[in-house]
Amino acid sequence: MPSSDGASERTLNADAPGRDMAGLYNVLGVGQHATPAELKRAYRRLALQHHPDRNPGSAADGADFVRIQYAYDVLSDERKRRIYDRYGEMGIRMAGRVGGELLDPQVSNMLSGLAFASSLMALLFVLFFALLAHRVDRP
Repeated sequence: MPSSDGASERTLNADAPGRDMAGLYNVLGVGQHATPAELKRAYRRLALQHHPDRNPGSAADGADFVRIQYAYDVLSDERKRRIYDRYGEMGIRMAGRVGGELLDPQVSNMLSGLAFASSLMALLFVLFFALLAHRVDRP
């Protein structure tokens, strides 16, 4: 259902080729500097308007609702929003595949600690056998 404020038009055209980096902001109808409260208010308004239960016969509203939910999920999460602002949706997809900044800081710290520990073990292994070889070679 088109609304008088043009929100439906924005959401329907959000996937248009060549759209700018502000695509998800356009989906919610907010600016790039929107506060969390403004994002939430815009999301709730649009989610109610496009919810499939309120418009059971409209496939377009169902697709719009999914896009609105996705936009809010990305923009309401500080880390995802930072990635989106810098790299766009491709950054969100890539970060989701490889972890990137989306990893929990504790997990990131554990993985880097694990890498350090394995490097240290390899170094100790090499030193042990180098020392052993040195002792064996001594007359």
